[in-house]
Amino acid sequence: MSIGAIVLCILSIWMSASLCGYFITAIRRYMRGQEDAIPDWDGVMGKLFFRGFKFIIGLFFMSLIGYVFNLLVAHYSVFLLSLNSVYSFMLVVILGIFVCFYVLFMLPALVMVFCEQDKFFSLFNLIRAKQLAVKSLGQYCLTVLKLLLILAICTLSALLLMSAKVGIIILPVLSFYLLIVFGNIIAQYYVEYCKD
Repeated sequence: MSIGAIVLCILSIWMSASLCGYFITAIRRYMRGQEDAIPDWDGVMGKLFFRGFKFIIGLFFMSLIGYVFNLLVAHYSVFLLSLNSVYSFMLVVILGIFVCFYVLFMLPALVMVFCEQDKFFSLFNLIRAKQLAVKSLGQYCLTVLKLLLILAICTLSALLLMSAKVGIIILPVLSFYLLIVFGNIIAQYYVEYCKD
């Protein structure tokens, strides 16, 4: 591996962690009711980087746990499907849908818990995440739908912009703005329905 590739790798990790730290810090400030919810960039080398790095590593381990769980489900699914039963096939499909739904449903609540506690293991605190989600279940479901809509808009705009030559310049700005909107929606739910 060349030195340029190593530098590029380190730079991309630093930028990703700093952006995630900025995102988490903005949510934390809004959740605490601070007037200046948008943080300054002066903590990029310190606080923002380490907060974002914790978040990225936590997401990595969550993904790893999900991957192992999917392997187990796939192994069990092969066994069930070998029974050649309609019921076993339906069970596999229902289990897959449940896992996808649960991940999509609980991820915003887990982000709220991480922002609330600012600790690495808070990303795995499913009990607290469930408490936050059911404080106002209807509004939480609406929040999740808004977030999915923003994710769809971001994906569609990324596909459209990547086909245009100017897209490589506009896409990072648009993605950053949508990330801030994403965080604002999560923080609004927390402030309105979960803050004691």
